[in-house]
Amino acid sequence: MGAGPRTSFQRWWASQVTSKILNIGCNNDPMGLDNDIITPQGVFAFSGLHKDVVQFDLDFWHHKQFVQGDAHNLPFKDGWFEMVIMGDIHEHLVDPLRASLESCRVSKRWVVWTIFEEWRLPGHGQFIDEGQRMSNLDTIRAFGGKYNTPAEMIVATEPSVVVYDDIKLPHLSHINQFNDEDIAGLVYACCKTYDFKLFHFLKVPEQKQDGHQWSNWLVCLERAAA
Repeated sequence: MGAGPRTSFQRWWASQVTSKILNIGCNNDPMGLDNDIITPQGVFAFSGLHKDVVQFDLDFWHHKQFVQGDAHNLPFKDGWFEMVIMGDIHEHLVDPLRASLESCRVSKRWVVWTIFEEWRLPGHGQFIDEGQRMSNLDTIRAFGGKYNTPAEMIVATEPSVVVYDDIKLPHLSHINQFNDEDIAGLVYACCKTYDFKLFHFLKVPEQKQDGHQWSNWLVCLERAAA
């Protein structure tokens, strides 16, 4: 993830709070919440925010504060964080609704999502079925080049990361293809279930890829009682 609209959106919101932030699907912290960002060319991009950030991921990443686990079942108490961030995670999830609800459950005030607009999957739906997922090597290879699975790509390109057992809980490529109605449905469910209100909703163009102008949804929810 580069320093485009998604990263700017997430970093700006993170800069607005002073207490605990949960970054779900942290990877190598491409938003620079607690790490300085150096580009692949070795150029300094921007400094880490150095917030009280808990980094969370399926795989073990070497961050200052890190918790390993599944986004569908967060191991935290209700309202434990001031802000919860999910940056381009929804398109990878078996159950985007459940993970979205979990992000709201553990937040006492703010929830920030950026959601990738996938267009390469066969058909449309909030979840692509198992048969389509298993045959979706073209999409995996579009992101990983010669690699056949996301886990294989991580092992090859991130040698310091301890990769979770792919048989117990598989790493998934982009298996969800959302539209505006799908995203609105996630927002509605979270607002109804955990008394949040929609604070920000915008779909922004990112760049052209494979001849397609793709976009990201930028969403921020606030606790209605906050």
